[in-house]
Order: sequence, then structure tokens, then C-alpha cells
Amino acid sequence: MAKEPENLDLANKRRLERLRKAEEKTEKREVETRKVSTAHARFTLEMLLKGVNMRDRVDIPELGEDFYLVVRALTDSEYSEVQRLALTGLKISETRKLEGLDDSNITDIVDRERNAKYFAVALGLSCDSETWTVEDVAKLPVGVPDRIYKKISELSGFLPA
Repeated sequence: MAKEPENLDLANKRRLERLRKAEEKTEKREVETRKVSTAHARFTLEMLLKGVNMRDRVDIPELGEDFYLVVRALTDSEYSEVQRLALTGLKISETRKLEGLDDSNITDIVDRERNAKYFAVALGLSCDSETWTVEDVAKLPVGVPDRIYKKISELSGFLPA
């Protein structure tokens, strides 16, 4: 800003001070607007589909030092199939209570959840021209499928069961 002349009367000095404060507020709002604008960037279809192709590594020390597997995120369609496998046989009644739990053998419930998890892990590990099956996942050491499932769920944006 320009230097203020020496011979301004009190009213003009106050007016000039109000103008300066108004300019500062305007600048501050512009900076805040720029922050908000960049924080909420618009995504394109191409950008979103690249997110589906995100990859990450999962360290598997049980299989050897520095051993890791590469996993990818699941698509919405794949995740829906995982949910279908986990929930097959359960029904929601008119009272909105989950039915089938009392009628189902606990082993059946555990098997459905395990099969759904193994299916999700097989999908997540099937990337970069490598194809995994549910049977391959079942052969991994105890706890490894859970660790892989957790990483896939983080990449995909859903929480582990």
C-alpha cells in the first residue's frame, strides 16, 4: 500500500484504516477460498478408475525375510459378490431382525465368512497377470489371509468383517 500523507485529518485517517482492514479481510477470504477449492478437487472417471487399480504390498514374514505380496483394491461389483457369499442363507424378517442365525449351524456361518474372505483375498491378489484361487489362499499360513484381507479392505474403502 501507498504511504499515508502527513496532512490527513482524523476522519480521513479512520476511513483509510477501515479500508485497510477491509482489504485484509478480503485477502484472507480469498486465501481461505483457495484452500477450500483445492481441498475439494473434482475427480474424473479416469481418476476414479485409476484408484481401483491401486496396488500396495503386504509383508509376509512367515514365508521368509523380506517376503511380500502385492494386492489391489476390489471393485464395487467384486465387493458385492463377497458380501453375497458371506450372507447367503441369512434373511431379514419383516421385523428387521436377522434370521437364520439360530437355525444355522455355527460351522456354516464360519464357513460362509471364511469363504467370502478367501474369495476377496484371491481377487485382491489376482493382479499383474497373476491369478489366485480360493484354494491357493487356503494354503497360506494362519493369520496371513486376515492380514491380506485387512490391506485389501483399506485399499477398497470398506472395513474388515
